[in-house]
Amino acid sequence: MLMSEAKFNPWKILSSALQGCVYIGVSLWIYLSSTICASPSSPDSVTGNTIPYNCHGSMVFIPRTQHFLLIGLIPALLVAGFFGLAARKKAKRSKGDEG
Repeated sequence: MLMSEAKFNPWKILSSALQGCVYIGVSLWIYLSSTICASPSSPDSVTGNTIPYNCHGSMVFIPRTQHFLLIGLIPALLVAGFFGLAARKKAKRSKGDEG
């Protein structure tokens, strides 16, 4: 039996890959949220900590990469989750069409 005949479903692989991306993204978000308050309280252009961020009432300075992840990670997770659900639905639909 060839792999393309019965068990190979690219939608299921895509769904699993996107689900893994969401888990990695959530883990990164948890790590970022738990370490952002340990940033320095004064700006330092040498290390790149120049963007002010209010962390529970105290001002800390974070680098551009942390700021980008802080702002852009949640929408990226929503998009990946949406496409993952769509791929999962497509995988179930194509599985039903084969049998």
